Amino acid sequence: MTESEMVISRNLICQKQPVPYGCVHTWHSAPHEYSNKNRFQQSILCIDSPAFIPTDEILVDGKPVTNIRLFSSQQQIILTTNPSQFYLKSSAVLIFAFNLNDELLFVNHKKRGWELPGGKIEVNENERQACIRETFEESYCELEESSLQPIAQYKIIDKDNVDDGHIKSVYAARVKLEYQDCHFDHETKDRKFVSSLDWLTILNENCSLLLHDDVYPICLEIAQHKLIISTTN
Repeated sequence: MTESEMVISRNLICQKQPVPYGCVHTWHSAPHEYSNKNRFQQSILCIDSPAFIPTDEILVDGKPVTNIRLFSSQQQIILTTNPSQFYLKSSAVLIFAFNLNDELLFVNHKKRGWELPGGKIEVNENERQACIRETFEESYCELEESSLQPIAQYKIIDKDNVDDGHIKSVYAARVKLEYQDCHFDHETKDRKFVSSLDWLTILNENCSLLLHDDVYPICLEIAQHKLIISTTN
């Protein structure tokens, strides 16, 4: 079996050595071990060839983790990628928008820095309409409506208010048209399209804190598969 893994968390230990965020390993039938010294859930993306065999994975210590990840000292995130578990109503959207060159759209928020387009759903507006409007307002790019696909939802829960939360729906889409010579006068001041080689390294730039949780890398992987995005550009 060949097993390729990408570490999409920070402060994990592999084979007794620290592994940086974005590190990729390929194992050819070699036993290996990860350990998590944090009290928070950590994530690894894994591709097996041939298909995954559950009995190959051994939990050596601790209990199975849940899908809850601490976002800060005051908030938690619950992420689901199963449509049958989506909430009926969300309050905001987040969009992974790719152009025809398979580059991912980022907008430069005036206060937060580089991030994905998105925002609150207005009254009498559905999620798809919000995706189209928010993307255009923040980037002057039009989405191909037929390409919009819901890929995940996540709920942000305040530590002191566990019975309520802010629900955001995540969509993948293609950009139909990019307007040039734009005068940004909304919440953003610029846009750029980023190739797959820089999808993770953008986290080292002046990027929004909204990209520093596990939602971004996990949903990015799903968006790639949904839209058949090339990762060789």
